[in-house]
Amino acid sequence: MERLGKIALICSLMIAIILFSGCTAEDLPIGGELCTKIGICEKKVIEEKPEVILIKEIKVLPSAEVKANELVDIYVTIKNKDPEKEIKGVNATISNPGDFECLNCSFILTMHPLQEKTLHFKLRAPDFKGTMHVPETLTFTVTFDYDSHTTKSIWLIGKDTYREYLESGRKVPITLSESKSKGPVRIDLEVDAEQPIAVDLERKKVNLYLQMNNVMDGIVYEFKSLNLSVSCPEVKIHGAYEVALAFADWDNETFASEGSFKLVLSDKGKKEIAFYGKSSPKYSFVLNACGYEDSDVFQCTISADAEYTYKISRNFEVVVEGSGK
Repeated sequence: MERLGKIALICSLMIAIILFSGCTAEDLPIGGELCTKIGICEKKVIEEKPEVILIKEIKVLPSAEVKANELVDIYVTIKNKDPEKEIKGVNATISNPGDFECLNCSFILTMHPLQEKTLHFKLRAPDFKGTMHVPETLTFTVTFDYDSHTTKSIWLIGKDTYREYLESGRKVPITLSESKSKGPVRIDLEVDAEQPIAVDLERKKVNLYLQMNNVMDGIVYEFKSLNLSVSCPEVKIHGAYEVALAFADWDNETFASEGSFKLVLSDKGKKEIAFYGKSSPKYSFVLNACGYEDSDVFQCTISADAEYTYKISRNFEVVVEGSGK
């Protein structure tokens, strides 16, 4: 009985620690990510599937074993898995023909939503001498242009209104919504602030973190642009916005400001975002949040848009039979 009593006491303590620390299951709607005392927070994340261009099949005819100097037909089937988006600038090529001679090794095309295409490449096998069978590794490569788009909500409330909620014991129902980008590169945004954020006209600094993650098996072949923007409701008092959120500063020279609400990639949109393995560094930015002390609760939206060229490849083997001479 004494042992059972100790076990019950330990379980009670564990439950109390979990409740008071706010650590609950992620699928619970209450007590979500970075929620203040006056917030009833529901977390809503929409995450799209990353697959875009899929290499479905590679066939070598007459077979994967050919004779020296023989013409070889290669049929590659690719598919656009995006049910909504047309993908332009698709460049499909035998990028590494090895010792084979390329007679027709490249296609530039547009893939419609869910469209599947079989491409016909024509090569000539090398003229190997002797009786040996020589394996050759060839590479099929697809590059395509894509843009990823991510949005994240951030909530502001006037300090006096916040205090009224706090003193009355009332709660503010808010949804911490995020729509994560589909496509091969995922843009992840993090806001380092409890929400809703109590603000006044003195401006409160909020940290924003951005990281690019490669979620497919290919590589980012060329990074073209990255835009960050902030949008808040256009509710005005005495000609000024009731709440506002704007970029204040950032700690890396890759980005340059265009006005108060937008950041764009510098160097005419051609500067690289580095990827180390599957992820970029985590870039940090500072936002200025401000509003009237009696402002109600407002939702602003942070948007990130990236344009890039992505590259996927697949190797396949063809065995060449020597000419016997």
